[in-house]
Amino acid sequence: MQDQLEGSNNSEIYRKFIFDVIEGYTPKIIPYEGALPSNWEGVIFGNNNPLPWNSYGSFVSNILNLQIENQSSKDRKLIFYKNTDSNIEYSIISLNYDLVLENIVSFLHSTYKFPNAVGFVSNKSRGEKGEDKVNIMKLHGSIWPAPYFSTTRK
Repeated sequence: MQDQLEGSNNSEIYRKFIFDVIEGYTPKIIPYEGALPSNWEGVIFGNNNPLPWNSYGSFVSNILNLQIENQSSKDRKLIFYKNTDSNIEYSIISLNYDLVLENIVSFLHSTYKFPNAVGFVSNKSRGEKGEDKVNIMKLHGSIWPAPYFSTTRK
């Protein structure tokens, strides 16, 4: 507010700062290297313990109505697919800027056979396409889907 009274605007600098802090302090998900072990449930969402990515991944999978299937017992290739029998639909309201939920979906897309249509959408109610996507609303704004996205931005 002081910046606006003085005729200057540092909001872009502030947004860049928020973006850099979130990117810098959100740990990367490190995929499990090699063939998955027989107890693959503990390493589906990365091998960077003690970070809680398995808990976050299970939460996101449930919110997205996903099921996981071991395609091959020999090489343990996992497939994620949408549970079409479920009639439950979720939305998420968050006060956080972080990208934990979005990072899980990105990790799944890049690591496993994963349905492309599944993920998050920020403006489902405004006509954004995403039949199989969960509406996510970040009341304080977010750096996703594009850098500096903000719910208060004009």
